[in-house]
Amino acid sequence: MFQGSFGDFEEAVAIAADPLGDVYIIDRGRNSLQKFSRGKLVASLEGYGWSDVEFADPRDVSVPSGLDVFVADYGNHRVQRYDRQLAHLSTLSTWFETGADRFGFPVSIAVSSSGELYVVDGQLQRVLKFATDGSYVRSLGGYDAGKGRLLQPNRVRLQANQLVLVSDGDRVVLFDQMGNFIGDYGSGIFHGVRGIAAADSVVFIVDDSAITVGEPIKNVFYERAPLSSVEKFFLNGNGSERITDIALFRNTLYILTVHHVYLFSIHI
Repeated sequence: MFQGSFGDFEEAVAIAADPLGDVYIIDRGRNSLQKFSRGKLVASLEGYGWSDVEFADPRDVSVPSGLDVFVADYGNHRVQRYDRQLAHLSTLSTWFETGADRFGFPVSIAVSSSGELYVVDGQLQRVLKFATDGSYVRSLGGYDAGKGRLLQPNRVRLQANQLVLVSDGDRVVLFDQMGNFIGDYGSGIFHGVRGIAAADSVVFIVDDSAITVGEPIKNVFYERAPLSSVEKFFLNGNGSERITDIALFRNTLYILTVHHVYLFSIHI
């Protein structure tokens, strides 16, 4: 059921909801991170640059605990960490390193409830895992991953802190936390995966043609709703209102478009 909308963005590309229900948006067009509480803007960082409160083409946000906010700062080759008030805490960047931990152009991030960080390395098309202290742990989906080799990863999400879900073009690739390839989901069904939102039992996936509800670990599809059945609530002939990402908080599904956030009540 449609509940309403909020926000006024230039080019929103990523959304995350923390355990307290606050919502965070990456507006790539404004190089900004915006925090909303009950649909009201309460804090933001905005501006192009290299300081700790500026971004260069940010791409993703993760808020696993409600205490820390992580941002994939694509153009600056770094992951920024802030507190709930958006005060800067730390930076992870290995751009000038030469080892296995080096990443560039981070396009997506996910953080476990215990603080382990997963970074989609846009330069080498893989996912890197870092421990809570920032030390390198392992690579997922690299050139030696066999069927799990990633070709165009653009989203990483975690389900129940156990399953690592990576959107890779027209499929979602599944890994365990040790980096082992489990399988892929949606090959031959999905067309350009845009966003993933994981609950404990099911996963919501939006691609170019539909929103899917299913269980990737079981390779089960429960529902696949055409985008037209959802977009009728907000398109109104405006072709620029393209869905870019989705997020979950309890029984609310947040659908992010280029310019707004739309809320739908759901039953999981």
